[in-house]
Amino acid sequence: MEAKMLGWIQIIGAALVLWFNKDVFRMASGPSIAIAILAVLFLIVGLHHLGEKKGRKH
Repeated sequence: MEAKMLGWIQIIGAALVLWFNKDVFRMASGPSIAIAILAVLFLIVGLHHLGEKKGRKH
């Protein structure tokens, strides 16, 4: 899969999780915080994929 497409999928997925996980904004604890942390990580990785240049080797 192309890096930019993967990045958009990750960003949209993370945004949806954060949008529907309203407990995070109420300072809830437990699983909702863990889910929010993972969503933020997906957001960061998605932005990284969007910034990749084509043909770049890691």
